[in-house]
Parts: sequence; C-alpha cells; structure tokens
Amino acid sequence: MANQTQMEIAAPAQPASQADTPPVPCLDGYRLLKPLGHGGQGHVFQALRLTDNQKVAIKFILPGRLGDLASRARFEEEWRTLELLNHPSIVRVLDHGTLDSGELWYAAEYIDGVPVNQYVHDLDRVALARAATSSRPAFPLKKVLDLFVLICQGVEAAHQAGVLHRDLKPANILVDDDGRPHILDFGLARGPLRESPDAVTLTGQFMGSPAWSSPEQIEARPSLIDARTDVYSLGMMLYHALTGDFPFDVNQPWPQLFETIRTGRHAPPRDIRPFIDDDLQTVILTAIAGEKTRRYASVAALREDIQRYRAGRPILARPDSGFYRLAKFVQRNRLLVAAIAVVVLLTLGYAVSMTYMYRRAEHHATDARAKFRAARDMLDFTLSQVDSELGKVAGASNVRRSILEKAYAQLDTLLRETTDDPALQADIAKTHSRLADIAQGLGRLDRAAEGVAAALDIRRKLAAEHPNDHEAQAELSIALVRVGDITCAQGDRPRGHALYEQALAIDEALVAANPENLHYLDNLSWSYDRLCWAAIFDGDDPRASEFHEKRLALARRLVELEPANPARKRNLLLAYVQGASVPGNSGPSPEGESQRARIEAADKLATELLAAEPDNLEYQRGFVISRRVLANVTAREGGHQQACNLMREPRELILQVLAAEPENRDWSVFFVVTLRELARFHLSSPLERTAAESLLREADERASTLDARLPNDVQIKDMVACTKMELGQLLWDSGRLDEARALYREVIRLQRELVACSAAEPDHYRSLAEVLTLCPAEDLREPAAAIEVALQGVERTRRRSVHLLSILALAQKANGDVSEARQTTQEALALLRPGSNPLRDDLEAFLATLP
Repeated sequence: MANQTQMEIAAPAQPASQADTPPVPCLDGYRLLKPLGHGGQGHVFQALRLTDNQKVAIKFILPGRLGDLASRARFEEEWRTLELLNHPSIVRVLDHGTLDSGELWYAAEYIDGVPVNQYVHDLDRVALARAATSSRPAFPLKKVLDLFVLICQGVEAAHQAGVLHRDLKPANILVDDDGRPHILDFGLARGPLRESPDAVTLTGQFMGSPAWSSPEQIEARPSLIDARTDVYSLGMMLYHALTGDFPFDVNQPWPQLFETIRTGRHAPPRDIRPFIDDDLQTVILTAIAGEKTRRYASVAALREDIQRYRAGRPILARPDSGFYRLAKFVQRNRLLVAAIAVVVLLTLGYAVSMTYMYRRAEHHATDARAKFRAARDMLDFTLSQVDSELGKVAGASNVRRSILEKAYAQLDTLLRETTDDPALQADIAKTHSRLADIAQGLGRLDRAAEGVAAALDIRRKLAAEHPNDHEAQAELSIALVRVGDITCAQGDRPRGHALYEQALAIDEALVAANPENLHYLDNLSWSYDRLCWAAIFDGDDPRASEFHEKRLALARRLVELEPANPARKRNLLLAYVQGASVPGNSGPSPEGESQRARIEAADKLATELLAAEPDNLEYQRGFVISRRVLANVTAREGGHQQACNLMREPRELILQVLAAEPENRDWSVFFVVTLRELARFHLSSPLERTAAESLLREADERASTLDARLPNDVQIKDMVACTKMELGQLLWDSGRLDEARALYREVIRLQRELVACSAAEPDHYRSLAEVLTLCPAEDLREPAAAIEVALQGVERTRRRSVHLLSILALAQKANGDVSEARQTTQEALALLRPGSNPLRDDLEAFLATLP
C-alpha cells in the first residue's frame, strides 16, 4: 500500500495528484523525494536528510496561509508541541525553520506505515486467510487491544505534558511493520504553549473530523474540551477497528450528522460483531458516551480497562453495576465475605432487584418476562459469583449452604409462577437448571433430578422447533449432560452414559460446523471427559483411552486459543491427570509421549495456577492430585524417597484445608489416600516399615470414622476395604498373622457388600476376586468363587477391562484352569495399545509362567 500522509491538519488529507501537486521547495540539507499528501493547512513531502541519509517527512505551510496569522500560529505551535513530547508512540520533530519566502516548515520522523484502521483490516484479512473456515473467522482481538493500549499510552504521555490532541482519528495514527503505532498531526492540539482557544474558529466554526469528534467539539464549546475529548475519539476508533463500521450513519447530511453525534445515540457494537462480549462493549460505549461525565475520566482509565479486559480481570466501567461490583468484591475478599457479608449483600441485592422489577410490573401488569429474567439474573449471580467463589474457599461451607438454602427457597417460589409465554421458555429452562445446581449442592438429588429433567424437556422442544439454531442445539447438549450427571449420581449409569452419547453427537456436529467456536469446543471437551470416565467405570479400557486422547488434544487446543485463561489451563491439568486413571495408559501415548512427560506437564500447570491464587481451593485440589500422580509415577520407576519428598507439600496443604473444614468429605478422602500412598513408598525400605505401619493405622482410623459418618458412601467403603487390605499385608509380612487374618476377613466382608450393591463398580469385582485368589491366609482363598466374581465383572465390562481379565487369569490358574488362564491373558494383552508399559510387562511375565 502507498505510504500515507503523516501530518494531516484540520481538513481530511488528500493524496497528491498531478493537478494539485505543489511546487517542490528547495531546502538546504534535504533532498525532497516525493509529495505524500496535503490538507487544509499544509503539504507533506518525503525527503532524505543529507547528513545521514535518513528518510524524513517534511511539512510546509501552504503558501496561501502565509498571510493568516492564526494559521501561522497553529503551524508553529504544532512543531513546538511535538518538541515537548518524547514517547515511542508519538512522532518526533527533528528540525524546523523558515524558507526565504517566509514559508514555515518542520521535519519529523518518516513512518513507513498504514493508518490504524487499515492495519486492523489487514490483520483481520490475514486471520481470515489462516482460519480453517470462513464461516466464523478468528478476529485478532488480542492484537488489536494490545495495539490500542500502545496508542493510549502515547496519548497519555501527551496529556501528562499538558497537551490535548483533539483530532485523533485513524489517519493520524500510523502503524509500522513492527506493529508500533505513531501518533501524528498535533495541528489542532491544545497545550501549555497555546493560549488561543481551540479547534474552532473565532466565529465558532467547527474544525476537525466529525466522525471521530466528540459532542462538545461538534457543539464548538471549547470550554468543555478536556482529556475526555480524546477519550471519545479513541473509543470511536476502537469501535471502528473492531466492527469496521460507525455507531451511526456518517453519510447523512452534516446538520443531521452533528445532531446524531450531539445526542450520543450509538448502535451497540455487539450488534455488528457478536464476538464482542458485554465487558468489551461496556468499555467501548463508556469511552464514546455522549455525556462527558459518563466517559472514562482519563485516557489512562480507558487504557487500564482495556488491559484489565485483555488479562481477563474485571473492568472498572460497568453498567447496572450493583451485582457486578458485588461479584468482584466476593472474588477479591472471599474469606471476609464468607464469614460476614455475603448473606447480607445477597439479601439486599435480591430485595433491590425484585423491588425494581415488581414496581415495573405495577406499570406493566403482564410483564412476566421482566420478572422471570430478574429471577434468572439473580440466580446467575448467586451461583456463578457467590456459590462458585465460596466453593473455592476453605472454611466457607456453612455460609455457602446458608446462601444456597435461601436462594433455592426464593427462586423456587418465583418459578412456581411460570407462564406459557413462548419467549420465556429458554429463561425457564435456565432457571430449572440453576435450581437443580442448588439442589445438588444441598445434597437433594431427587429435587436436582426434577429440575434438570424439566430443563431438558424444554431444551428438546426448543431444539426441535429451531433445528438450524446452533445455540439451541448447544443448550440441548448441556441439558443432556446435566441429566446424565444426576442420573449417574443416582446409580443409573447406563442411562446416564446413553445421555452423554447423545450430547457427544450434538457437540461433534456443532464443532464440525463451527470449528473455531470456543463454546462448542468447550462442550465437546466435557463430553469427552464424561465418556472417558464412563468407559473407565464400565471397564472398557480401549474406549477410555480413546476418549482421553481426544479430550487431551482438545484441552491443549483450547489453551493455545486462550493461553491466558486460567480455566483452560485447569481443564488441561485435569485432562492430564485423568490419563493416570485409564488402565493400560502407563506406557507411551500413540504419539510416543511418556506418561511421566504428561504428568510433569500437569504438575507444572498446577504449580503455576496455585502460585497465582494460593487460596483457591480448586487450584489446591488440582495441585494435590497432580503431585500425587507424579509421586506414584516416580515410585514405579524406583524413586521411592523422591516420591516421599514429592508428597510432603500436598500433605501439608491437605492438613491446612482440613484445619479449616475438618468435616470436608473430599479432602478427608484425599488425606486417607495420601497416607496410604506414603506408606507404600516407605515400604520400599525395610527400615521404614514402622513408619509405614503408623501411616496405615492412621489411614484406617480416619477411613473408618468417615465410613461411620457416611455409611452409604460406596467410595468411602471401598477406601476402608483397600486400607485394611494394605495394613493386613504389612502385618502378615511382619509375622502378626492373627491380626492380619482378621483384617482380611473384614476386607472380604466389605468387598462382598460392595459387589452386591447396585452401584458396584468394576474395581469392586476386581478387588474381591483378587483377595479371594491371592490372600496370604490360604484358608481364606476361594479360587472358584474368585473366578465367578471376576467373570461377573468381565461380562459387565463386555470383556474390555484389562485389569479384570488379568485377575480372572490369575484365578483360573489358581483353580488349575491353565488353558483358560492363557487364553484370558492373551485377550487382556490384545486390549493394550502397542508399546511397552508395566501392565503389559506383568501380563507377559505371567504368561511365561503358564505351562
């Protein structure tokens, strides 16, 4: 593209043509190369400074302006103003003078660049060319926002020097090849050296570029012009850069255009470009507010909000900001709010919003929509801001439960006043789903099931009515997953897993049609997650491995798309550690990546997240899980002492959380598992057996206490059995056979209970078959019963569980069925993916022992 005029003045610059090319002046020390353009006050040439062969831009005042004292004063003021400023984003004045003819001139840096709007357009075009599809190109939002931060910093520097630009527009900001903006043309600037008013003539005529000018400039009221005038122009440029359009019709006659600008009626930018979310739209509309008092008070404030948005932090400008400020306050002061203020603030916020909406309803008696949407907004606030934040804070469980109880009662009452208004169905579905979230948080699965079922019914109907509406399909997918989650929690896993499959089909179709849509990609990631765990539960190891690899690949992609988003990093962390639960995954991945490499990546992510927010309970949980998995991988490789050292920090963190919430079920389970793992690491050394026994006895005591408190919790009962099994093995090896035998009997009793219950998992069959086959107390072994139990598990998992097939082979060998044992072992080996891993090595070694 041809180089653009760099120093325009009041009137829009025009490219030079043969008809209006001014005569080339002679200037000592410079060789003028070509005209760049001209405006109402001067013309600009590209020139070469002979002393160092540096290209410069030289601006001359138009000959016709020589006799105009005001024009001469403005021209001289421009270069004097530029001399005051020293910033990388502001063009520098290099020289100035007067020709013999009396013509004023000054030389400035030559910027080989394009106007900022053209630069953004070029970025967008490149992004479109690189996109996998043209249906929804990836707009380079982050680059554009970073560019505007640099522009704001340049304008800030001018303001700090007492200079207002007053003619900011794309043509006055050139961007070079390195992406660095350069602010030009301070011809209308007002600064400490200019005493005469402003960008208006003495007769009150407006001087400037209307499309980018503020209402106070349009009204020719110089006394009202201040830093917020430049804020407006920057906001208008940001609007145009992101949308490619103006918030009003710029082609209307000037009187109407001036009136439109003066009244400040602006089309929301999100109406033009849907990727602009509420916060970014708020930044833009605040900057271009018609009333100065509603704009940012300074360019620094605008720049800070752009940076806040860019970093994913709360912006300072916010319309309807009561709930928003409260939400951010909760995030910043979790413990204080949890202890004192949340319930009060929530109640007041609810009262204010409901009072407002009911007063509206007095004037609009049929406005049920407003009422329901107020309920929806309140519910979103409660769960998304208060409940979710308190869920991250140790010691806040009682306050959190109190809030949930209040919110549930209030919103359940509102929901009972439902209507058949078609326009409200999506709102009602969302409210049902949110109420189900509250009910689940309170442990009321029956109520939660009712809520998600009601939401799913509505979502199915809306999706059927609007089959081409992708958002309706995405909401149906979410509703299917939520019903699947509750159904699985109630014990009906087959139905829950079938619902996950339905959601997956929707998600894959949406991503195929919209490969860059983060919302749809996120839904697909969680469908892979659910189906991976479903396959693990079903004992379908190859399927679990397949879904895990898909989830991990997608989690990595989402981090690439949003590298600064902590939620994306946490999702990737969870995907990494999920792999450790997939049987047969201890070897290299299909791409040759080792399990250790993946777990080390998980641990790095967990450490990074925790360093950023040390009190975040979710990040603490992720750190504990990833560090435990890393310690186990290290121990399998023979580094038992190193594994013990790796567990030291997670153990201290768990104790810290339990000190704040001693009854916390999940963290109590973490602690028991951690004690058992530490005991296993200590058992590698004969000198550490006493320490290992102490750890296991503490684990057994804590697990039994939990079981007494939560007798129907299947996971805890299984944990009790596993802990007693490990303690019994240690005691047997130490020669304390009677105590060990009593523990084994208890283990067999507990495992039989687990296998008999409706929520039995494949691991329960494996554990019972294992103890009946390999129990050191030979009088407790029952090989035939072990085969029966293992077969039940194998058939339940459709012969897809490597672990169950392995224990079945052991039981068959113990029962003398060698041929069946060989066949079963070969069947298990066939399920493992190629490459060496410990499980394959064990199976091949076992196969070699068979006659």
